[in-house]
Amino acid sequence: LVVETVADAGGAGATAVSYCAVEDVGRWGEGWIGEVEDRRDGSRFTLRGRLWVNATGPWADRLRALAAPGRPALLEPTKGVHIVVPRERLPLRAPTAVPAPDGRLVFAVPEGPWTYIGTTDTPDGDVDDLQVDPSDVEYLVAVGRSAFEVELEAREMAGGWAGWRPLVRTGSEEDPRAIPRDEGIEGTAPGFPTRAGAPPFAHYNPANDSAVVARLRQAGAIILGKTHTTEFAYLD
Repeated sequence: LVVETVADAGGAGATAVSYCAVEDVGRWGEGWIGEVEDRRDGSRFTLRGRLWVNATGPWADRLRALAAPGRPALLEPTKGVHIVVPRERLPLRAPTAVPAPDGRLVFAVPEGPWTYIGTTDTPDGDVDDLQVDPSDVEYLVAVGRSAFEVELEAREMAGGWAGWRPLVRTGSEEDPRAIPRDEGIEGTAPGFPTRAGAPPFAHYNPANDSAVVARLRQAGAIILGKTHTTEFAYLD
Protein backbone atom coordinates (compact mmCIF):
# COMPACT_ATOMS: atom_id res chain seq x y z
CA LEU A 1 0.00 0.00 0.00
CA VAL A 2 2.83 2.42 0.78
CA VAL A 3 4.56 1.76 -2.54
CA GLU A 4 1.28 2.11 -4.45
CA THR A 5 0.43 5.36 -2.70
CA VAL A 6 3.88 6.83 -3.38
CA ALA A 7 3.77 5.72 -7.03
CA ASP A 8 0.33 7.25 -7.55
CA ALA A 9 1.40 10.46 -5.85
CA GLY A 10 4.38 10.65 -8.19
CA GLY A 11 2.08 10.21 -11.15
CA ALA A 12 -0.01 13.12 -9.85
CA GLY A 13 3.02 15.41 -9.74
CA ALA A 14 4.49 14.83 -6.29
CA THR A 15 8.23 14.50 -5.73
CA ALA A 16 9.04 11.35 -3.74
CA VAL A 17 12.35 10.72 -2.00
CA SER A 18 13.45 7.63 -0.10
CA TYR A 19 16.26 6.72 2.30
CA CYS A 20 16.00 10.25 3.70
CA ALA A 21 15.51 11.49 7.25
CA VAL A 22 14.29 14.86 8.55
CA GLU A 23 17.03 16.01 10.91
CA ASP A 24 15.71 19.44 11.90
CA VAL A 25 12.48 21.44 11.59
CA GLY A 26 11.76 25.11 12.18
CA ARG A 27 9.27 27.83 11.33
CA TRP A 28 9.49 29.50 7.94
CA GLY A 29 7.17 32.49 7.89
CA GLU A 30 3.72 30.96 8.30
CA GLY A 31 5.03 27.57 7.19
CA TRP A 32 7.84 25.17 7.98
CA ILE A 33 11.39 24.50 6.84
CA GLY A 34 13.30 21.31 7.39
CA GLU A 35 16.78 19.93 6.85
CA VAL A 36 16.81 16.45 5.32
CA GLU A 37 19.70 14.00 5.12
CA ASP A 38 20.10 11.43 2.37
CA ARG A 39 21.17 8.34 4.31
CA ARG A 40 22.85 6.83 1.26
CA ASP A 41 25.57 9.44 0.78
CA GLY A 42 25.19 11.88 3.68
CA SER A 43 24.18 14.81 1.50
CA ARG A 44 21.59 17.28 2.78
CA PHE A 45 18.85 19.39 1.26
CA THR A 46 16.12 21.72 2.48
CA LEU A 47 12.34 21.36 2.30
CA ARG A 48 9.93 24.29 2.67
CA GLY A 49 6.14 24.20 2.82
CA ARG A 50 3.15 26.07 4.16
CA LEU A 51 1.86 22.83 5.66
CA TRP A 52 3.60 19.64 6.72
CA VAL A 53 1.76 16.40 7.51
CA ASN A 54 3.61 14.17 9.94
CA ALA A 55 2.62 10.66 8.84
CA THR A 56 5.81 8.88 9.86
CA GLY A 57 4.19 5.95 11.64
CA PRO A 58 6.07 4.71 14.72
CA TRP A 59 8.59 7.54 14.30
CA ALA A 60 5.90 10.26 14.53
CA ASP A 61 6.90 11.27 18.06
CA ARG A 62 10.46 11.87 16.91
CA LEU A 63 9.34 14.37 14.27
CA ARG A 64 6.79 15.90 16.67
CA ALA A 65 9.62 16.60 19.11
CA LEU A 66 11.40 18.68 16.47
CA ALA A 67 8.30 20.74 15.66
CA ALA A 68 6.94 21.03 19.22
CA PRO A 69 9.62 20.28 21.84
CA GLY A 70 8.44 19.28 25.27
CA ARG A 71 5.10 17.78 24.30
CA PRO A 72 4.35 14.38 25.87
CA ALA A 73 4.58 11.31 23.66
CA LEU A 74 1.55 10.65 21.49
CA LEU A 75 2.21 7.02 20.64
CA GLU A 76 2.30 3.65 22.35
CA PRO A 77 3.69 1.43 19.57
CA THR A 78 3.04 -2.29 19.69
CA LYS A 79 4.88 -4.95 17.74
CA GLY A 80 3.22 -7.39 15.37
CA VAL A 81 5.06 -10.52 14.22
CA HIS A 82 4.23 -13.10 11.55
CA ILE A 83 6.06 -16.38 11.01
CA VAL A 84 6.22 -18.63 7.95
CA VAL A 85 6.04 -22.43 8.06
CA PRO A 86 5.89 -25.04 5.27
CA ARG A 87 2.34 -25.45 4.06
CA GLU A 88 2.46 -29.22 4.49
CA ARG A 89 2.76 -28.59 8.24
CA LEU A 90 -0.43 -26.47 8.16
CA PRO A 91 -2.20 -27.57 4.95
CA LEU A 92 -5.01 -25.03 4.95
CA ARG A 93 -7.30 -24.37 2.00
CA ALA A 94 -8.19 -20.81 2.94
CA PRO A 95 -7.20 -18.07 5.42
CA THR A 96 -8.38 -19.05 8.88
CA ALA A 97 -8.87 -17.07 12.10
CA VAL A 98 -8.22 -18.97 15.30
CA PRO A 99 -8.40 -17.96 18.98
CA ALA A 100 -5.18 -17.67 20.94
CA PRO A 101 -5.01 -18.69 24.61
CA ASP A 102 -5.01 -15.02 25.67
CA GLY A 103 -8.27 -14.33 23.81
CA ARG A 104 -6.80 -12.65 20.74
CA LEU A 105 -7.49 -13.76 17.18
CA VAL A 106 -4.56 -15.02 15.15
CA PHE A 107 -4.71 -15.65 11.40
CA ALA A 108 -3.18 -18.52 9.43
CA VAL A 109 -2.94 -17.74 5.72
CA PRO A 110 -1.87 -20.30 3.07
CA GLU A 111 0.11 -18.89 0.15
CA GLY A 112 1.86 -21.18 -2.32
CA PRO A 113 4.12 -23.64 -0.49
CA TRP A 114 3.92 -21.67 2.77
CA THR A 115 1.50 -20.79 5.55
CA TYR A 116 1.81 -17.48 7.40
CA ILE A 117 0.78 -17.25 11.05
CA GLY A 118 0.23 -13.95 12.83
CA THR A 119 0.11 -11.62 14.39
CA THR A 120 1.34 -10.78 17.87
CA ASP A 121 0.46 -7.57 19.73
CA THR A 122 3.08 -6.64 22.30
CA PRO A 123 4.51 -3.37 23.62
CA ASP A 124 8.20 -3.19 22.97
CA GLY A 125 11.17 -0.87 23.25
CA ASP A 126 13.17 1.06 20.69
CA VAL A 127 11.33 1.44 17.38
CA ASP A 128 14.71 1.34 15.62
CA ASP A 129 15.40 -2.13 17.02
CA LEU A 130 12.73 -4.32 15.45
CA GLN A 131 13.24 -8.08 15.67
CA VAL A 132 11.38 -11.36 15.64
CA ASP A 133 12.13 -12.56 19.15
CA PRO A 134 12.04 -16.20 20.29
CA SER A 135 9.07 -15.38 22.53
CA ASP A 136 7.13 -14.15 19.48
CA VAL A 137 7.87 -17.38 17.63
CA GLU A 138 6.87 -19.58 20.58
CA TYR A 139 3.60 -17.68 21.01
CA LEU A 140 2.59 -18.20 17.37
CA VAL A 141 3.80 -21.81 17.25
CA ALA A 142 1.76 -22.55 20.38
CA VAL A 143 -1.32 -21.08 18.72
CA GLY A 144 -0.70 -23.29 15.69
CA ARG A 145 -0.34 -26.37 17.86
CA SER A 146 -3.50 -25.81 19.90
CA ALA A 147 -5.73 -24.58 17.07
CA PHE A 148 -4.81 -27.16 14.44
CA GLU A 149 -3.70 -30.04 16.68
CA VAL A 150 -0.32 -30.48 14.97
CA GLU A 151 3.10 -31.03 16.53
CA LEU A 152 4.51 -27.76 15.19
CA GLU A 153 7.97 -26.76 16.41
CA ALA A 154 9.77 -23.41 16.40
CA ARG A 155 12.67 -24.95 14.45
CA GLU A 156 10.29 -25.52 11.52
CA MET A 157 9.89 -21.79 10.97
CA ALA A 158 11.19 -20.86 7.52
CA GLY A 159 11.10 -17.10 8.09
CA GLY A 160 9.20 -14.25 9.63
CA TRP A 161 8.75 -10.51 9.74
CA ALA A 162 7.80 -7.83 12.23
CA GLY A 163 6.27 -4.38 12.12
CA TRP A 164 5.07 -1.59 14.36
CA ARG A 165 1.55 -0.34 15.02
CA PRO A 166 1.75 3.42 15.74
CA LEU A 167 -1.12 3.35 18.25
CA VAL A 168 -2.25 6.49 20.04
CA ARG A 169 -1.89 6.50 23.84
CA THR A 170 -5.11 6.23 25.82
CA GLY A 171 -3.93 5.58 29.38
CA SER A 172 -4.63 1.84 29.21
CA GLU A 173 -1.19 0.85 27.95
CA GLU A 174 -0.88 -2.08 30.40
CA ASP A 175 -2.95 -4.16 27.98
CA PRO A 176 -2.09 -3.40 24.34
CA ARG A 177 -5.32 -5.02 23.19
CA ALA A 178 -7.23 -2.18 24.89
CA ILE A 179 -5.58 0.52 22.79
CA PRO A 180 -7.95 1.62 20.01
CA ARG A 181 -6.88 1.10 16.41
CA ASP A 182 -8.65 4.30 15.35
CA GLU A 183 -7.03 7.06 13.35
CA GLY A 184 -5.86 10.00 15.41
CA ILE A 185 -5.15 13.49 14.07
CA GLU A 186 -3.27 15.87 16.35
CA GLY A 187 -2.63 19.55 15.72
CA THR A 188 1.00 19.30 16.81
CA ALA A 189 1.67 22.92 15.83
CA PRO A 190 0.06 25.42 13.43
CA GLY A 191 0.43 23.98 9.94
CA PHE A 192 1.90 20.74 11.31
CA PRO A 193 -0.73 18.01 11.94
CA THR A 194 0.32 14.52 12.99
CA ARG A 195 -1.59 11.49 11.77
CA ALA A 196 -1.25 8.19 13.63
CA GLY A 197 -3.18 5.23 14.97
CA ALA A 198 -4.84 3.57 12.00
CA PRO A 199 -3.13 0.70 10.14
CA PRO A 200 -2.23 1.13 6.45
CA PHE A 201 -5.24 -0.88 5.26
CA ALA A 202 -7.52 1.81 6.73
CA HIS A 203 -6.76 3.76 3.55
CA TYR A 204 -8.74 1.35 1.43
CA ASN A 205 -11.56 3.81 2.14
CA PRO A 206 -11.50 7.09 0.20
CA ALA A 207 -10.13 9.93 2.30
CA ASN A 208 -12.83 12.46 1.40
CA ASP A 209 -13.73 12.99 5.07
CA SER A 210 -10.24 12.55 6.50
CA ALA A 211 -9.21 15.23 8.97
CA VAL A 212 -5.83 15.47 7.25
CA VAL A 213 -7.44 16.16 3.87
CA ALA A 214 -9.68 18.77 5.51
CA ARG A 215 -6.63 20.51 6.96
CA LEU A 216 -4.90 20.39 3.61
CA ARG A 217 -7.87 22.10 2.03
CA GLN A 218 -7.89 24.74 4.78
CA ALA A 219 -4.22 25.41 4.05
CA GLY A 220 -5.00 26.00 0.39
CA ALA A 221 -4.20 22.57 -1.01
CA ILE A 222 -5.70 21.54 -4.32
CA ILE A 223 -6.99 17.96 -4.26
CA LEU A 224 -5.84 16.31 -7.47
CA GLY A 225 -7.77 13.06 -7.28
CA LYS A 226 -7.81 9.73 -5.53
CA THR A 227 -7.13 6.04 -5.92
CA HIS A 228 -8.70 3.28 -3.85
CA THR A 229 -6.08 3.98 -1.18
CA THR A 230 -6.06 7.72 -0.60
CA GLU A 231 -6.24 11.21 -2.05
CA PHE A 232 -3.34 13.37 -3.15
CA ALA A 233 -2.84 17.07 -2.86
CA TYR A 234 -0.30 19.74 -3.55
CA LEU A 235 0.22 23.21 -2.15
CA ASP A 236 0.30 25.90 -4.83
